Amino acid sequence: MLLVVLNAWVTLTNEASALSIISTMRAKSDREGPLGEVERHIEEVLDRYVRHLLAKDGGEAALVRFDAAEGTAWVRMGGACGGCPSGTTTLKRTIEQTVVRWVPEVKRVHAVADAGTPMEDPKARFRRWVAAKWGKS
Repeated sequence: MLLVVLNAWVTLTNEASALSIISTMRAKSDREGPLGEVERHIEEVLDRYVRHLLAKDGGEAALVRFDAAEGTAWVRMGGACGGCPSGTTTLKRTIEQTVVRWVPEVKRVHAVADAGTPMEDPKARFRRWVAAKWGKS
């Protein structure tokens, strides 16, 4: 497992960009005050098992809050993962499964949408990417 994690980290093409995304996402967190024990554990699991995988594709996930009564962790998807059509799959099959496995207090993980960022049409994002990459529209 460690070799897989190290290989994924080594293949990160733009480490500076990934670190920039991570710091931006952590700054946008809605959390106030110090983290509780469960929140720290969730952050450790995200750091150890999830964030490097998302960073390979320019994405990030930041813990917003944890509701102990319901066992629900609220996560904000950012970078390339924010608004991505596969974001729900990433949330459920990667983030939720990993966090639920390693943090027994968590029963489910939900995404938090940015209030100021409307969901963008994926085709528009793709056209903008093509235009930036090859100068075509």
